[in-house]
Amino acid sequence: MKKTILQMIKEDAKNVHVLIAEDDMVMQTLYHRLFDGLFNQFVIANNGVEAYEYFVSQADNPVDLIITDNYMPEMEGMELVQKIREKDFNVRILVMTSETDFNTMKSYMLNGVDAILPKPYDEELTMQVMQRTLHYINEKKLLESYIEQLEAMAKESVARKSAELKQRATQEHVPKLKKNIQESSASTIEQNPV
Repeated sequence: MKKTILQMIKEDAKNVHVLIAEDDMVMQTLYHRLFDGLFNQFVIANNGVEAYEYFVSQADNPVDLIITDNYMPEMEGMELVQKIREKDFNVRILVMTSETDFNTMKSYMLNGVDAILPKPYDEELTMQVMQRTLHYINEKKLLESYIEQLEAMAKESVARKSAELKQRATQEHVPKLKKNIQESSASTIEQNPV
């Protein structure tokens, strides 16, 4: 049985921390309707300044995905993306905008956004992009988990091997010392007969 995009999104969204920067109340309501209960943590900021402050404050619980509007009061989407990229180039970013200017789109892409989605909201396109992005986030988290496990196993193996080598060196060194001491004592006795 083939999974629907929504089922795949639900599976991939479980451990994802999402930040949305959106000043439009209608869009905020839409995001709440779509995403409440779907993500591990889900926050909507009213503008770019709030979004950036929240992003920076989450060092212990990093944001995995940012969805931002382009036009917002206090700090627009482009400035938000640029400031975030100065701090973190790994967080995934989606831009929702009615902007069609090629130079603006190019600037977003040069700043490393994952996708630019059109307004008005296109549910099918948004869900496809969301599924792909969430899947990428989870694959990356899984890979990072494997790397951490491998590093821990490697450290443990190195520590165990080091202890074995020290023990072997100590065991090999003690008999040599005894033998050297015995030989030294014997030669001293031969040189200095009583």
